[in-house]
Amino acid sequence: MNIRKYPLYPVLLGLAWLISGCTAVYTSEPVGDEPVKLLAQDWEGTWVQDEDFFVIRLSEPDQGMLVAAWIEEEDDSLKMESLKGHIRATGDTMFISFRDKDYPDTPRYFWARIKQDGRQIIFWQPDEKVFKMLVDSNQLPGKIEDDNIILEPLKNEHLKLISDDKGKTLFDWQDPIIFLKLGE
Repeated sequence: MNIRKYPLYPVLLGLAWLISGCTAVYTSEPVGDEPVKLLAQDWEGTWVQDEDFFVIRLSEPDQGMLVAAWIEEEDDSLKMESLKGHIRATGDTMFISFRDKDYPDTPRYFWARIKQDGRQIIFWQPDEKVFKMLVDSNQLPGKIEDDNIILEPLKNEHLKLISDDKGKTLFDWQDPIIFLKLGE
């Protein structure tokens, strides 16, 4: 992935491994059983973390679809970038998935566990070492490609494993990315 092209990409989801060149955990489809019905007052607005910001607008709220947009600097000019996101849930656990623009021919989504709590959105990235172990041991369907983990379509039992996370460390709980909503 050309991270210079999309600098807010990894920050948006706390995908710090993309910056460092480490392994990423992708899926071939959005994560979660059911779309989450989104309310404009909870999601729409400008969200900030340190010096980074993005704006969210709902595109299909009943289907858990949103658009996140931000401004990029490119060749001494400014350009708007955006990504369409899917908010889906398994049980009470919500996930956000964004299609990676660098793979137009093969669906590949980067994703995170997410919690929208009033005026903040919290993202936890998947722990690539744990997901690699789960793929290697055939507990999750997937493959390793260019040091990245690509999860193949997940069945209910796989989604339950990911969403329950009882006593497991499937996500980076120690280093969440937190965005705060501006205004109102």
